Amino acid sequence: MIRVASVVPFITLCAVLALLPSRATAQGYPTVDSGIVITRSSAESVRRFQALAPHLVQQARIKTGDLVSISGGPTLVPEMEALAVEVQKAGGFPLLLLDSPRLTRALYAEAPQDALNKIPTSYDRFAAQNIAVAFILPNGEDFASIRQVDRRAQVNQALAKANSATASERNKGITRTLYIGIPTPSDTASIQMDYPAFEKMSWDAIEADYSAMAAKGQEIKRTLESAKRLHITSPEGTDFTVELGKRPVIVSAGLVAPGTKGTETARTAGLPGGTVRFAPIENSANGKIRAAEDQCTKAIRDESVDVRNGMPENISAASDEQCLKDSFKNAGRFGSIVIGLNPGIHFDHIPSYGPQLETSAGLVSINFGSNQGLGGSNPPVAGGWTVPLLNATVEADGKVIVKDGKLE
Repeated sequence: MIRVASVVPFITLCAVLALLPSRATAQGYPTVDSGIVITRSSAESVRRFQALAPHLVQQARIKTGDLVSISGGPTLVPEMEALAVEVQKAGGFPLLLLDSPRLTRALYAEAPQDALNKIPTSYDRFAAQNIAVAFILPNGEDFASIRQVDRRAQVNQALAKANSATASERNKGITRTLYIGIPTPSDTASIQMDYPAFEKMSWDAIEADYSAMAAKGQEIKRTLESAKRLHITSPEGTDFTVELGKRPVIVSAGLVAPGTKGTETARTAGLPGGTVRFAPIENSANGKIRAAEDQCTKAIRDESVDVRNGMPENISAASDEQCLKDSFKNAGRFGSIVIGLNPGIHFDHIPSYGPQLETSAGLVSINFGSNQGLGGSNPPVAGGWTVPLLNATVEADGKVIVKDGKLE
């Protein structure tokens, strides 16, 4: 599954950490010759977010004088305003940032090369030292269509370069970031679910028991921190080992508490959320990874990759093989592992897009590409590749953490 480079805030905050999808369907976000047709979330989603907004601001513990950014797409302006009102009540100063699907598409399709070579980084530098809390809502883009843009790789490289330029400052910054995945009809094409089912799953996961997730995550963190070696297997034939080293183990389950130290990733969370994320020693990764299904430009069947000293080789698939090979080439070295914690998220297939996938309880994601936000040594790259394993078993020095896709 393809991952994209982070996008600088003045273009589109919501693309950060997102997975670039591979295909669109007739459901979800339609386009017409004259422009983009945007559909609002259901009245039920609007109602539930209005009720959630005060709790989000209370849990963020915003102080008098805090500068708080709130970004989202045109259809989510009422939700952005609802958060802003609560921020004002708490004594903070809300900064509303309109995140435009039209600009996202124009960036990939129309922005001149000179503009790509000189993407400004001044806002990133300002935000790192001045924005106390960043709330990020969806922008309403159907990212599946961007997957078809001819110069996508070129634009992603430019974004990766801009992202790399401020990575050190952002990792030393103060901002606590929360991505709030309000379910929108634009998601359904890439998630490959009807909107009512996707909406229900999303809200079940947003309103899940995050204290229980955090407790399980901390239990897994203690196991990983005391272990030296991780072993991942799967029914499809995965047999993958890696040395853990003394890298940070980041548990994300609910809002990040004030005063949290560490990299940008350590200060970032999502709703729906619930993950344990860590970057083992890159060149210690060896073995084979096998997955029955995945997504690139098209659905991938029987994905197969061997890993030697952290580098992927002998890459093959029964379908869309060239896209798979190109994606691994762009991603480069093994970077990180994610274990999902959220019982409200469940997929019996691999969707072509969706940050929700990696939060699914017991799902194991093996990532190739950038990992500096996790204390690793891989620099930002134009994209990345994730192999999601639905039924994996994970052992740390022989202690089972995940068994056949279920948390132990």
